[in-house]
Parts: sequence; C-alpha cells; structure tokens
Amino acid sequence: MGQAMYLTWRGLGVEIDNVKESTDELVFYISVPKDTIAAHSVSSTGDKMAGAYLAKRVKKTMTDMGVKRLTVKYRVRDEVWTEDKRKLAE
Repeated sequence: MGQAMYLTWRGLGVEIDNVKESTDELVFYISVPKDTIAAHSVSSTGDKMAGAYLAKRVKKTMTDMGVKRLTVKYRVRDEVWTEDKRKLAE
C-alpha cells in the first residue's frame, strides 16, 4: 500500500526531500509544483492538486491513515506539472 500511495503522490508532483524521525515527531520535507495542467490533477472539490493545497492533502491523507506526531514542511517549486511529467514520475 505504501508504494502505491507513493506513486500516486509522485504522479501529482510531490517530491520527498527529507524525512526526520525522533521519538517526539515525524517530519516530512516535501516539495510540490506551483501549478498543474496534468490530467486527473483536480480534486473532487475542483481544487488543483498543486501548491499549498497539495501539501495539505498529503498531510491529511497520512494523518487519516494513522500516522501520528506528523509535521509536513513543504516548499513550492516554480514548476507547472504536466501530463508528460506525471508519466515520467510514475
């Protein structure tokens, strides 16, 4: 399941830059594209899966799966995610 989830996030342009784990906290450092024009990259509410919205979705999904003491820190890459980039990433 973890690999499938990673491929899904990777297909949306999420890059894991670093992970730090201590007894008190799990910190994921990720980067996300600023915009997307890739197919199937719009949420059910109509939001583009890019920028701050995408980073927040990553955190919410991991939290909903039961990951405890999680902090997600992100930066927005100056990049527009495309269908070709999605295919290469997956």
